[in-house]
Parts: sequence; C-alpha cells; structure tokens
Amino acid sequence: MISNLISEEFERLKDKFSSIQHYQRLVAKNTENILEKLLNDEERNQNAPEIFKDIVGTSYDSFYYPAPCTGEPLIYSHKKTSIQEIIQLTYLVKNKQYQWLLSEAYEAFEDFIEMVYAHCGFVENDFWSMQHRKKLSQASDTSDIENFKIASKNISVFEILNRIRCKVPRIKNDENGHSIHGHLRFYLILIEKIRHVVVHVNGITADKEKFAKEILDKCNVSGNKEVEPIVRNMIEEYFGTEEYSNYINLLERNIKHPSGLPLNSNIQEKLINKMLTYAHLLITHLNSYFEPVNSDSQVRKSLSSGTLQG
Repeated sequence: MISNLISEEFERLKDKFSSIQHYQRLVAKNTENILEKLLNDEERNQNAPEIFKDIVGTSYDSFYYPAPCTGEPLIYSHKKTSIQEIIQLTYLVKNKQYQWLLSEAYEAFEDFIEMVYAHCGFVENDFWSMQHRKKLSQASDTSDIENFKIASKNISVFEILNRIRCKVPRIKNDENGHSIHGHLRFYLILIEKIRHVVVHVNGITADKEKFAKEILDKCNVSGNKEVEPIVRNMIEEYFGTEEYSNYINLLERNIKHPSGLPLNSNIQEKLINKMLTYAHLLITHLNSYFEPVNSDSQVRKSLSSGTLQG
C-alpha cells in the first residue's frame, strides 16, 4: 500500500536527520571544549613575561607537498597564528561543519522527495505530468518502480513539489503557514540557496543582493511593500556581520525572548527541523489523498502530532 511505502521513506529521512543532528551536537560540544582550552591559554599568555608572549601565544605551521620524482617534501607555505586568530578560526571551522551538515541534510531531503514522487507516479498513472512521464525510460516497463525512481532523479525538487501541489492543493495552504515566519516554502527555497552557496562558492556569496532577490522572486514577494522587508530581514539572519557579511552564518546566537531573558538560538537545527516539518506535512496530505477515508479531523490531528494517518 502506497501509504506504507511513503511513510517508510519518511522514517528513513528521520533516521538520516537524527544522525546529522547528532554530528552537529558533537561538533558543538567539541568546539566548546577547544575554545575553553584556547581561552585558558590566552589568559595564561596575558600573564606571561613580555619576552615569552610571542612564543607561548603563537602557533607556527608549515605546509608541504611531495616532489614529483623524489617524493622529497617541498615546503610551499608558512603560517604564524596568534591565539586570538586561532579562536576566530575555530568559529569559522565550526560554521563550515554546520554548513556541510545542512547541505547533507538538504540532499537527503531531495532524495526523499524524489522517492516519494516515484511511488506516487508508480501507483497512479496521471499523478506525474506528461512532461515528467517523458523522462521514463522507454527501454523499461512502466510497471517497474525502478524506472520511476531513476526518472525522478532527473526532475528538480521544486518541479516535483509544484506538481504535487497541483494534485493535492491543500498542501499549498498549509505550507504557507499563518505568517511569513511559518512559511515552509520560503525555508525550502532559502535552504536550497544556502546549500548552493556552500557547495559551489565555499559558503561565501559574492552578491548578497542577488542571493536575496532570487529568494524573493521564488517566494513571489518581490515588490510587496509589506512582506518584502520582513523576508529580507529573515534572510539577513543567515549571514555574518562586518568583514563576514557575505558569509553564510549558521552558528548559534543569542536572542532576546519577549520576557527579556537571553536565549540561545540553534539556527542550523531550526532549518533542518523546517525540512522535517515540511516532509511531515507532505506525507500527511499524500496519505489522505491516496486513502481518502481519512477525515479532515484525522489530517489535522496528524499535522499537529507525530502520528501519521495512513
């Protein structure tokens, strides 16, 4: 039964995401330990005699590669790094690890969407558009699920989601949320753009305005005087400041709760959870589509709990 098949895909996605988030928590803990040691070293260095400060508080590194014929090490660079610089580099390394973990999560999400779409097309002839069905291999039988799985890999995730919205219109209402802050479609577009910048340009965009404009256009809010400024501010949250203003920044940061108390916000986990929320939404509505015995109240119950109706 298709409800079971697509629900199993969701379970596999959750397993992958839990592993990724476990890595993220290990990265956070390990970085905390490294920074604690560095800060202690910095304090000791400040109290050291002036003559020793440059030696005690500095790291010296050399880099080499083997010569083509002899294998003899050829030094090509030296680095002299202060404790303060190492502390800054530690944060940058942590951010890079967060970036790649988010990218890995998004690619797992893409695989999930493709597999779900393959199952949908396999069980219902007209679930796929004619354009998508043309991607099925003529050499393979359309009764072979593998044919659909291979073809779905050649369709972009956003094309797939557009087709699913056509077949199951209720998804569109729920993915938009009650406000732009709960707009799941916005977060999918944002995450996809972040992944592109991380994978292709080292997590640093040369043109932040272009980055924002592409998201605004895809969200259909460009020129909307009320919503566009809000979305721009939301996008800005995922960038650094000052000399790092073009860097994708996924590090935790302190925010103010309405109560006035400071809270630690896990930006990377927030984005990963948005993808899981979207996946839950998608599976719930697809299960209802293929098993229409589910009442509206059952669908609402599934969307507000961890239990999928199928």
